[in-house]
Amino acid sequence: MMKVTNEVQVRQELKWVKFTLITTLFSAFLYGLFLLWGNFFSSTDSEAGTLSTSVIVNAYAHVDSISGSVLYLSSPDETNDQFEKDEKVLIIQMQDNVLGGDTLNNSSFGTINGIGSAGSYEVLEVASVTRSGGVIQSITFSGSLTKSFSFGANSTVQLVSYPKLGSGGVFTTTSPIEAKNWDGNTGGIVLFEVEGTLQLKHDVTANGAGFRGGASDNGGSGSCVSTAYISAVHQNYGDKGEGIHRSSNQNWAAGRAKIANGGGGGSSHNAGGGGGGNYSAGGDGGQGWSCSSNTHGLGGAKLSTYISADRVYMGGGGGAGEVNNNGNSAGGNGGGMIFIKASKIETVANMGDVKILANGEIGSTVGGDGAGGGGAGGSIVLKVDTFSILASSELEICANGGDGGNVDHAHSHGAGGGGGQGVIYFSSVEPTQNTTIHALNGDGGANNNGNTSFADDGSGVDDGSIFDQEAITLPVSLIYFSATGMENMNSLEWSTSMELNNDFFSIERSNDGVDFTDFHTEDGNGTSNHVIEYSIMDVDPYPVTYYRLSQTDFDGMHEVLGIRVVKRGSKESSVLKVYPNPSTGEYVQIEPPLDERAQGVVTIMDMSGRLVDRIDIDDQMNRTISFNTSELPKGTYIIQWSNGAKTLSEKLIRK
Repeated sequence: MMKVTNEVQVRQELKWVKFTLITTLFSAFLYGLFLLWGNFFSSTDSEAGTLSTSVIVNAYAHVDSISGSVLYLSSPDETNDQFEKDEKVLIIQMQDNVLGGDTLNNSSFGTINGIGSAGSYEVLEVASVTRSGGVIQSITFSGSLTKSFSFGANSTVQLVSYPKLGSGGVFTTTSPIEAKNWDGNTGGIVLFEVEGTLQLKHDVTANGAGFRGGASDNGGSGSCVSTAYISAVHQNYGDKGEGIHRSSNQNWAAGRAKIANGGGGGSSHNAGGGGGGNYSAGGDGGQGWSCSSNTHGLGGAKLSTYISADRVYMGGGGGAGEVNNNGNSAGGNGGGMIFIKASKIETVANMGDVKILANGEIGSTVGGDGAGGGGAGGSIVLKVDTFSILASSELEICANGGDGGNVDHAHSHGAGGGGGQGVIYFSSVEPTQNTTIHALNGDGGANNNGNTSFADDGSGVDDGSIFDQEAITLPVSLIYFSATGMENMNSLEWSTSMELNNDFFSIERSNDGVDFTDFHTEDGNGTSNHVIEYSIMDVDPYPVTYYRLSQTDFDGMHEVLGIRVVKRGSKESSVLKVYPNPSTGEYVQIEPPLDERAQGVVTIMDMSGRLVDRIDIDDQMNRTISFNTSELPKGTYIIQWSNGAKTLSEKLIRK
C-alpha cells in the first residue's frame, strides 16, 4: 500500500510539474507576443505614420513693442527652434481691444465694436538678433512693416519662427507636427515652408491649441440667476472662454455674456457654457436645472465679417458650465492656426490616411451639473500650388468646431453649446481627389442621458468657410531653378507659378559657396497667377561657380529661393541630363551627375507645377533612368531629381 501511494504521489507531482512547465512556457509565449505587439505599435517610424511622437517646429515670443525696425520681445520659447539672422518670421496680432465702450452687465456685453488689428499678420526677414545670457531680447528686421500692430492691456502680438524644412526637392515628414498650445502669450500656431514638395506621412495638427476654454467654477450653486452677464470668478458662475479681446478686467472673468468670440459661462443653477466662435458663432448652452428663466452661457461671436486670407484667428474657447457637484465643467479650447507654404503636397502609397487639422475641443461632460461649451474651429492657410493625393493614403483637412459637453443624468441640466466652424484657405484650386475637407459647426451637447433635449449647435452653414484660389501673402512660388554649364559660359533659368508684390530677383555668385557677391538683378512681375520663365547667361564663370537666387518684394521683404553649382568644362558634374530633348519618341533617358549614384526621386511636373509622374530610384549600379513619355501631351515639362542633399532640374520638351 505504501508503495502504491508513493507511485500515485509521484505521478501527481509529475503531472503538476508538466502543467506548471506548460503554463509557464505558454505565458512566456504570450508575453513575447505582447512585447512584439507593443514594439510594433510604439515604433517611431510606423507605416501608418500616426503613432510617432509629435514635434513642434516653431519658436515663439511675445512682442512687447516695435520701434522702427526693431521688435522687443519677452516670454520666448525657443525649445524647438530659434530666431536666427537671415531667416523669416511671422508677426501676428493675436488679440486687440475690440469691445469698444459697451461693457455694461447685459446681454450685449462682449459685442465686437471694431476689429482693430486683430488677426493681421505679416512675414518679415530677420536682419539681426540681440540676446542677453542666451535669451533673445529683440530682433531687427529688414525692410518696413506694411501693416500696423496694436499694443496695450487688451492686445497681444506674437512672433513665430518660419522654418524652411528640408533643403529643396522633396521633404518627407518623419513624425507628426503640432502647434504649441496657446498659453495667453505665445503658441497656437504651426508655420513652415517646404521649398519643393511636402510629402506627408504624418499629421499636422493644431487641435485645441487655440484660445482657452473657461475654467470650471468652485462648485457652489444658488437659485436660478439670469442677470449675471459679467462677474469676477464666482462659485455660482462658470468662467468665460478666451477670445480675440484680451481681458484685463478681473470683474469680467465669469458670467453668461460672451467676450468677443469667447463663449459665456453657464449661470446658477447648473446651466451649460456657450460654444466659442470663429468664422461662425458658437451655440448657446443648455438651460439650468429646473430654471424657467434663461441662465445659459451665450455663444461666442462670429468673425466672418472680418476674416480674409490675410486676417485669420484662432478658435474662441468655450464657456464653462456651472457646477455644484464637484464636476469638471471646463469649456473646450479653440483650434489653433496652421500656415503651410509648399510647391506641392503629396501622400505616399499604402502609408495610411494623413490629416491637417485645426479642430476645436469638445466641452467637458458632467453628471448632474452644467457642461462646458465646445471650442471653435481654428484657421488653416495653405499656400500650395498642387496636390497629389493617393487613394491608399487619403488626406483630410478640417477646421471643425468642438461639440458641447453632455449631461450624463436622467434629469435635464445645461449641456454645452457647440463651437463655431473655423476657416480654410487655399491659394490654388481646392483639391478634391482622395481629399476630404470640412469646416463644420460643433453639435450642442445633450441636456440629459436620454437625449431628449440639446444645447444649441454652432451657427452658420457647415463647410461655408472653405475658400480656394485666394491670394495669400506668403511670397513667390518657385517651380524650378537650374544652372547649366556650357562651353565657356553658364546658363541660369528659373520659373515661377505665382508672384505677389514681386519687385525683383537677385543672382549672387561665389567661387567657394560661402562668400557671395552681386552678379545680376532681374525685374519681377509684381503680382501674377500664371507661369513666368526667366533666363540669363554668365559669360565669365569661375572654374566652380555657386549661384544664389533671391527675391525681394516691393516692401523690402527678401527671400533666398535656392543655390546651384556648376563646374566649368565638366557640365555633367552638376547637370541633370535628359535626352533626347526635345523628345519625339517613346522613351527619354534621365542621368544624375557623374559624381552621384542613381538614388533618390525623379519627379515630372508640367509648367503649372502639377505632378505628372514620380519615380523612386534605389539602383546604385545603373545611373540611367528610362522614362516613358508616350502618354505625355505635347508641351514643356520639368524633370527634377533629388537625393535629399542635392536637387537638380531640367526642362523636357515633348513634341
